[in-house]
Amino acid sequence: MAKAAPVRQFEEKSFFEYHLYTLQRAATIKNNQIKQLSLFPTATTPVKKIYEYDGSKTKRKLPLSWNW
Repeated sequence: MAKAAPVRQFEEKSFFEYHLYTLQRAATIKNNQIKQLSLFPTATTPVKKIYEYDGSKTKRKLPLSWNW
């Protein structure tokens, strides 16, 4: 099944090395309120966590085993 294309919420305009992002919908912010807006769509890239330990940088010998 094909995924729908993400809806663009921001319009970007370049001014030399600066960029202006204009929100394409209304956003209400109350007095002293903090609100987070998504600038980029959520990534769906698979990730594999790796924990790496270099025992040569310390005098301790620690056996390590991590699985995610």
